[in-house]
Amino acid sequence: MALRIKLYGEIDPGTAFLLGPSGEETACSAEAVQDMLNENPDEKDVYIDIHSPGGSMHEGFAIYDVLRTSGRNIHTNIVGACHSMAVTVLLAAPLKWRSANPNIRSLIHRARTYPGDYCTEEELRQLADDTRREEDEMIKIYVQRTKLTERKARELIAAEKVHTAQDLLEMGFISTINQYTSNKLNINQKSKAMAQKPAKQKPAQKPATQKNEGASLLDRIGTFFTNAAKVLSPVNFDYEDEEGNLLFSTASESDDLEVGTEVTFPDDTTGGTFTLPDGRIVTIEDLIVTDIQTESEETANLRTENEQLREQLAEAVNLIEEMRGQIGSNYQPQNRTTVKATTATRTVRKNTTSATSKEDIKNEIKENHSKGFAFRGIHARK
Repeated sequence: MALRIKLYGEIDPGTAFLLGPSGEETACSAEAVQDMLNENPDEKDVYIDIHSPGGSMHEGFAIYDVLRTSGRNIHTNIVGACHSMAVTVLLAAPLKWRSANPNIRSLIHRARTYPGDYCTEEELRQLADDTRREEDEMIKIYVQRTKLTERKARELIAAEKVHTAQDLLEMGFISTINQYTSNKLNINQKSKAMAQKPAKQKPAQKPATQKNEGASLLDRIGTFFTNAAKVLSPVNFDYEDEEGNLLFSTASESDDLEVGTEVTFPDDTTGGTFTLPDGRIVTIEDLIVTDIQTESEETANLRTENEQLREQLAEAVNLIEEMRGQIGSNYQPQNRTTVKATTATRTVRKNTTSATSKEDIKNEIKENHSKGFAFRGIHARK
């Protein structure tokens, strides 16, 4: 058996155990979770059902650390609400073992604190620093355990919105949305009853030879077993690649793929290695799953870092293009040339100047002197 822990209620260090809706114990503190683990040392699989409004950040980080350092196989599932700090507890499990019911809600927001008393300026600054540090730690976990970059994670908490199961699936907070399984037993029983229902007898036919009677009986037996197999066959769960192409199927209504699971292919394939959209690498031999490799946390971090570098590079390119547009200019005033003056050009200018009479030059000097060179912004000395 596996150990199932219910985190139903506010995350708070002062709350060791609460009674759940059916009288079971509910763990809402790190101490309570640790005690449950200590009481069940042989249980390697631990399932955490979450229905919590959140609570203390310190206690939430403590629960997260207790679970991740326990050496157990941690599974987390959102039952109804997963708000605030409960989201961090959700991320204690690997992505492949994080799930949610179809109609859950999850509020994700920035870190907040409440002074609770009158404070000095220094005390308020200390509170602000503490709050920023806790928020940065929360962001770090989001980046490490989801598909978000740091910039996207900060935008997410700043938006302070309530999210659905589909939202969490797309952002990488969970990998599975649970399917409804009600009435499954009744459906199976009905199918079995239909399969056991005696076949209608055919009208009497003309006597046939012994060989034909034998062939007819075999045909009827084959038809009966074919129809029974169709009625009793379970609902399949299809596994597809990123383009939506069917890879293989299992006789199940949910994603419970594990080593030893029997699969079926849409063609004559009997084995191979397949990469699923969630990062799992599945090896199949003779229609049996023989190995499942999951993406390591280091690889996931490298992918996240690569995405961040790509975003930074794109921003840098845009900035360079913008600066280039501001600094560079191809504008050239009309009638301006960049040809260097040659000896011939200088000779022409000299001859042109000489062509002006001395009397004209004297008159121009007198005129400029009388104006005080005001047209050039220069005043003549007295």
